[in-house]
Amino acid sequence: MNPEKLKELEAKINVIHKDIETNLLIVEAFFQDSELVSKRITNAAKKKVLYGLVYLDNSVDNALINRDVLKLIRDHVTKNSPRSQVIAELEDSIANISQVYSLDEAMDFLVQGFVIFFAEGIDNAWVMELRGFPRRAIKEPETEVQARGPKVGFTEIVGENMALLRRIIKSSELKYKTFIIGTKSKTIVVLAYVETLLKDDVLQEIEKRLNSIKTDAIIGSGQLVELITDHPGSPFHQILRSERPDRIAADLLEGKAAIFVDGNPDALILPATMPMFFTTLDEYNTTWLFGSILRLIRWGSFVIAAFLPGFYIAVVSVNHEVLPIEFLIIISESRTKVPFPPILEALLMEVTIEILREAGIRLPGALGQTIGIVGAIVIGDAAIRAGLASNIMVIVVAVTTIATFVLPVFEMQLSLRFIRFPLMVLASMFGLVGLFFGISILIAHLSAMETVGKPYLSPIAPFRTTEMQDTFVRLPFFSITKRPSSAKDIKRQVSNRRKK
Repeated sequence: MNPEKLKELEAKINVIHKDIETNLLIVEAFFQDSELVSKRITNAAKKKVLYGLVYLDNSVDNALINRDVLKLIRDHVTKNSPRSQVIAELEDSIANISQVYSLDEAMDFLVQGFVIFFAEGIDNAWVMELRGFPRRAIKEPETEVQARGPKVGFTEIVGENMALLRRIIKSSELKYKTFIIGTKSKTIVVLAYVETLLKDDVLQEIEKRLNSIKTDAIIGSGQLVELITDHPGSPFHQILRSERPDRIAADLLEGKAAIFVDGNPDALILPATMPMFFTTLDEYNTTWLFGSILRLIRWGSFVIAAFLPGFYIAVVSVNHEVLPIEFLIIISESRTKVPFPPILEALLMEVTIEILREAGIRLPGALGQTIGIVGAIVIGDAAIRAGLASNIMVIVVAVTTIATFVLPVFEMQLSLRFIRFPLMVLASMFGLVGLFFGISILIAHLSAMETVGKPYLSPIAPFRTTEMQDTFVRLPFFSITKRPSSAKDIKRQVSNRRKK
């Protein structure tokens, strides 16, 4: 569009003009060469435009427009009904209809899939939600499969996600706040929280961060995470993602907030502490004893995945004395033909596993699994036969990889894949001293981190005894009578233990 013409039009979009043709021409000028559809309903006798509809094709339900809007208006035009009667009947028949008082505001609704309705001689317009974006069926998320519980996951439609969450939390205390982010993408971002549980200072801080975003487009929730997270340079994620409505509902009832980004089938949970990345609802859908065992297995898998390669490199390269002589002989024999030092051997195997893992993700499901399994077996066996890796190193890398997959949250798996390598380098240079030095730096980093002003390691650091009953283990639900101290109302229930 010509810059002078654009400037002229921008001066006219602050109001709705009583001349309907002016409104339609301005909207058509802004959306020229696009999928805009504009319809003019005229009086057959006077040939005068009485009503106008504007919408984006493929973003609305054409059947609803024809049935609920166009047919109604044309019937009234034929009968010469007054405009007030037409508008009153439209407001009665359309569930989501509201008035707007500027073309700028109307066009913001237009790009979100709303229909704009103009009436001649009236200086306001109506926006009607008759959206019909392509959508997929609701099904269980492939990345968060549960053995027990509902088989329902979020979709890319933010309105459907809000409804799924409302289906679980049937309370007026569940609140939604909507933000429009991106001067070009106009992305709908919805903040969900339980009013009586989320602390006011946390709510205000989240709103402040969302309102401070100045960008032209937000396409994925990952972009939003980088813009609002406390420590974007940390390898550990401070915002938890989930595609499960039951998981989001459970966290909201713990005094957390959730953010939905339109077009993304997940929600962002914040503030998210590190222990939250080790929990799943499977632990609450079984007895507390088995739930606690599962939780301990995950924490143990984290330790193995993070430190086992570094520990092996340290004891083989530097600290031979910590191993029994029998075990040291076995390792020495397995490394007889390996020409590389342990650190290069480990890096070679780890990088190979990472390549196989990425290849498995990009390929179709069944083929990806086959490539991953067969590739690991074939390459591991070939590496041993060629003398490029020892038997023990292949076992260490395999156990480390399997332990990584035990963690239920993909973001924590990514963190482990990152921190493993610097620990391996420190272990190869300084042995166990270097490994423990790296662990100390890691613990110090985690202790100093905050997520929306809350300690990232809470309730481990600062240590809170009352909250440890649902951290490393899960005690019986009837004994967990309080929420985390980060919630506004910490009282969850009275003890429901049955008395004999």
